[in-house]
Amino acid sequence: MNKKILLSLSAVLLVLLAGLPLSGAALAHDNRPGWAIEDTFRKVGQVTSIGQNSFTIQDRLGAQYTLEVDELTRFRSQDQADLTFSDLKSGAWVIAVGEYQSPSELIAKAVISLPGDVDPNLRIDQRLRGKVSAVDLTGKSLTITSRDGQETRLVVNDATRYPGEAKSLAEVKTGMQAGVLAVKQADGSLLAAVVKAGSPLQRVIGKVVSVDTAGGKLTIQPLRKDAAQVTFSVDASTRFINRGRQVKALSDLREGMLAAVRFQGQADQAPLAKVILAGIKPKK
Repeated sequence: MNKKILLSLSAVLLVLLAGLPLSGAALAHDNRPGWAIEDTFRKVGQVTSIGQNSFTIQDRLGAQYTLEVDELTRFRSQDQADLTFSDLKSGAWVIAVGEYQSPSELIAKAVISLPGDVDPNLRIDQRLRGKVSAVDLTGKSLTITSRDGQETRLVVNDATRYPGEAKSLAEVKTGMQAGVLAVKQADGSLLAAVVKAGSPLQRVIGKVVSVDTAGGKLTIQPLRKDAAQVTFSVDASTRFINRGRQVKALSDLREGMLAAVRFQGQADQAPLAKVILAGIKPKK
């Protein structure tokens, strides 16, 4: 497999798997009327025009989308080098991730510029999500078990990329949740071009009880009546998602707000909040 294909695969992974809900058992879950987690989008397309605070892309099927940008929009190259809006060029292929503010208003949170030699028509043979059920370091392979119990064995090679918590096959452990982009080989086997594996994320939905900006802590009271308060660590890796972008950082959270937190457990520490979806308390 040549480098062009692998570059394209890993770039696409940043979008296809960036929101991978590595979900385990939730502490609490409650979809209350009047408050909903907003939809997000992931789009791949070619830049057709660039405005003052927006740009338009056209996908492979010819559909066009105008994406707004603001001071929080991040621009990156495929190799994760920082870019700016001014680096965006007409004709370039990009991957955009963001939020729907309305059915017709799309705000880009991250824009990844693909290398000039990437084939935009590249097709990935198989996308897999599930739990790692086996790892064979000698045979250079891993097995993914989907939610419906189907097992899939994938081989890896020196070109396989690991953008997740596990940075190599040796760091991939059974029980981890994983997302894989695979390419079918001539012998019928599946080659894992990209493996994103990590500890399962859990989720809790509740009301903000307190915010410790200096200490990087957030305490939530789950909506379930018998659930105890949970305090989360918040760091630079924590992402904030919300309608209208009222909440851009920990300091913007207020007591009484509703929030959904995706978190990862840490030994002898407060669980780390990886994603915080927050909204203003709905009026009764």
